[in-house]
Amino acid sequence: MKFAFLDESGKADSPVSVVTGIMVDEHRVHSARREWLSMLSTLTGLAGQPIAEFHMRDAYSGREEWRHCGIAHRARAINDILDWLSSKGHPILFSATLKSAFDMKASGGCHMATALGSRWVAEAFHVALAINKSNRSMKRNKGKTVMVFDEGSGYERRLSELLVAPPGWSDAYYCRDGKEPALEQIVDTSFFADSCHAPLIQLADTVAFILRRLAEICDAGSPERFKGERQNLNGWVTKLEPSLHPSQHRYKKTGRCACADFYWDVAPPSLRTR
Repeated sequence: MKFAFLDESGKADSPVSVVTGIMVDEHRVHSARREWLSMLSTLTGLAGQPIAEFHMRDAYSGREEWRHCGIAHRARAINDILDWLSSKGHPILFSATLKSAFDMKASGGCHMATALGSRWVAEAFHVALAINKSNRSMKRNKGKTVMVFDEGSGYERRLSELLVAPPGWSDAYYCRDGKEPALEQIVDTSFFADSCHAPLIQLADTVAFILRRLAEICDAGSPERFKGERQNLNGWVTKLEPSLHPSQHRYKKTGRCACADFYWDVAPPSLRTR
């Protein structure tokens, strides 16, 4: 069995939204949780005050616990987190959408956009499809994947409905055959937890923020908040690239089905090839 800890980044009016997941094998969940909590103690030293829960938006902008420690300590904290995460080899999954592209699909009567209802549901469901596509071909996969999201997302009911009864148009994404149960590699409901209680969600939050901010600059015309921001973000993503889920399961370049085409079309171009 595997656990995917997921979080989203991007508000309703944000030009880009991202759902990211950190996938951890069952036998490594407890050690990963323990090591992350130890990392929070290290971050406390950098911030100069207790860090009970890491929020990337606060560390990035110098807010809340990070408002007095200075940019050098904040940068050190983010780099330490990414170095630690990349060293562990936990697969990182994500799905991203441009608001303009998704809204165009929805207003144009695209049945997939209508069925999914929102960008966040679309992205979360995309991650489930990508997990199913990759894990069904694993020779030694001994169980399904449990998807654990940060609570309060607002899409709990719709996502759970999709995982229990996936629409037929999604079958082609992972080449489902007639005898195979739909989304066989996913536990057929989604779980939602406070990121304090499931702290590995905080890692998903960190990566989702970085990917979203990079796509906002590269694809949505957002200006840099400071000189060299794009370069910094690209450097962080480069650190994580060895752990990123293979792009063939997320944004296949050729031979896409209609479902995969939909996700390709709404994705920020800069993230399609990551």
